[in-house]
Amino acid sequence: LPNYMPDTKQLQDNWSFLHKEIGAGRIVSAWSLSFGGVAEALVKMAMGNALGVDVTLPQPDLFSLGYGSAVVEAVGPLDHPCAVLLGTVTDSGIRINGADMSLEAPLPLQRTASARSDPDGRS
Repeated sequence: LPNYMPDTKQLQDNWSFLHKEIGAGRIVSAWSLSFGGVAEALVKMAMGNALGVDVTLPQPDLFSLGYGSAVVEAVGPLDHPCAVLLGTVTDSGIRINGADMSLEAPLPLQRTASARSDPDGRS
């Protein structure tokens, strides 16, 4: 929308649909989008549910702010004008646009020095 305000009628319709589908058991997992967009939702859902995903989505859409949107895992197709099939749930790993990321091997953590110091001069 031009004023960056959400379409509250559409939001109400979308969230009512999600509520109904969750209650009916057709949506088994959901993540409300925030700063990390769809990419964040896919990784966190895959890690949290110990499953994988295979998704194809234009790269700009992976990280766009989709406030009011949700990524859901459904047991079948969803009949709603705003529902978009992103891909499928798999047994393991994350594949986005053909690029694979394993959930088996942990990523190395890097320690960074803080630019702030406390009053005693420690970082």
